[in-house]
Amino acid sequence: MRGSTVIVLAALAIGALGCDDVSKRYATLQDAKADEFFSKGWLPDVLPPSSRDFRVANNLDLNVSFGEFHFDPADFRLLVSKLHPYAKSPCPFVNFDDKVKHSIEDGYPVYEFTQDDSKWVFFCKPDRGACEYTMWVNRS
Repeated sequence: MRGSTVIVLAALAIGALGCDDVSKRYATLQDAKADEFFSKGWLPDVLPPSSRDFRVANNLDLNVSFGEFHFDPADFRLLVSKLHPYAKSPCPFVNFDDKVKHSIEDGYPVYEFTQDDSKWVFFCKPDRGACEYTMWVNRS
């Protein structure tokens, strides 16, 4: 996955800034919920029950998160029913529009979810049952 490299580089960049960052892995959706990953606002609680194999990097100082997860491809409809097609909006990341463009050009849809001041953008590969995501808090 081209984006997996982006996640690793983002995690390294966050760490290099000396900020308060946390990287975690969760085998199942239940493990992520038990660690309060969703209630802390790092991901919205909209993922299908089959979600698994989470890799996440969160920066507590900047309120940003990067990650990926997998799910049964048949459950993609459950996920996308809770998301909206990506609509370009202000983003704190350099070259983010290029990542969106490349994902769409490669035939993979990009979706978003907004809750309060937080925005998640999902780069999904429905046929593989995989999504990467980027999250940030909109600052007014």
